[in-house]
Order: sequence, then C-alpha cells, then structure tokens
Amino acid sequence: MTATCRAPRLAVCLLGLLLAARCGGQAPQEQNPQASRPPSTEKGPPDQPVSESGEPQRPKIVMLGDSLTAGLGLLESQAFPALIQQKIEADGYRFEV
Repeated sequence: MTATCRAPRLAVCLLGLLLAARCGGQAPQEQNPQASRPPSTEKGPPDQPVSESGEPQRPKIVMLGDSLTAGLGLLESQAFPALIQQKIEADGYRFEV
C-alpha cells in the first residue's frame, strides 16, 4: 500500500477516534442536576419492580441464538436456557433466564 492510500484512511480513523472520545464523558456541572444534590440518607436497596403476585421480579437474562440454543428436539428441561437457569439457581443468584 502506498503512502497516498494510507493518508485518507489514517485521517478517517483519527476523526472516528476523536468523535468517539467526544461522545463519552460526563455532562457539565450545570447541566447535571443530580451532581449538586446531596447524597440520599435512605438505607437499603432501591425499589424493585413487583410482579402481580406481589414478589419482586428477578432481572432477566435473554439468550439469543438459533433452534439449537432453544433446544430443538429436546425436552424443555434439557434445553440450554433451562440448564443455565438451573446452574444460576444452584449458585444462589436471583436471575431469570
């Protein structure tokens, strides 16, 4: 590759990096009203969504894949998501797959 072909690519890459760096970061102090708010004195975890039965909802893990991921040809209890759910519950985590 010649130097003339590299220059435009380098410029585009640098521009992309500059734009990506500019997109991140924290908002200025005057635009972020939560930054000036004093810390909360409440104790305990924030409110959790509650299901219709009255118990807190567990965070959900979504598995993307094909028919093999869904367990085509297997019993529902033998499918990959069900096996992961069993492992999560055995380890004491409160997630729903």
